[in-house]
Amino acid sequence: RSVAQNSRSNASGDRRKHGAPSSYHRINSKIIKAFEKGDLSELLATITTYIPQMNLVNLTTGLHRLAKLAANSPQRRALLRRDHAFRHLLNSISVALDSLQ
Repeated sequence: RSVAQNSRSNASGDRRKHGAPSSYHRINSKIIKAFEKGDLSELLATITTYIPQMNLVNLTTGLHRLAKLAANSPQRRALLRRDHAFRHLLNSISVALDSLQ
């Protein structure tokens, strides 16, 4: 199931499929737990692991937490700009937003 399909299901209120809302809540918890460790690589790995099952809230939580970790570090910002997982996250957010129209 794609990110766009997950987002459409959430937007339409269909939360029975794919183990939703509890699976989305569990994914958000994992993103936040990885963020709290302060390790950018671990947060990126967590996002990479769960991105196929993420809804728009999960995707934006991942982006928000990455931004917080990189905000005061030019080195972390540079790493994000080069990172494939970060580009995949941005693309997934774009696809999810497009699917809402």
